Amino acid sequence: MAIFQKSVLIKYLREKDTTDNKIVPMVYKLYDLTYDEVLIVDPETKIRREVYGG
Repeated sequence: MAIFQKSVLIKYLREKDTTDNKIVPMVYKLYDLTYDEVLIVDPETKIRREVYGG
């Protein structure tokens, strides 16, 4: 039973990360942040400058 629960948790976390990776840049763009401002707000961002484009 513990193996099942771990697999469900891992699946959830992967889906959450995927969703977060889509939503976070949208929020930054909603607030019209430049990429340099994104780095101030989130210095450890995984978004690359080329991908963000702002």
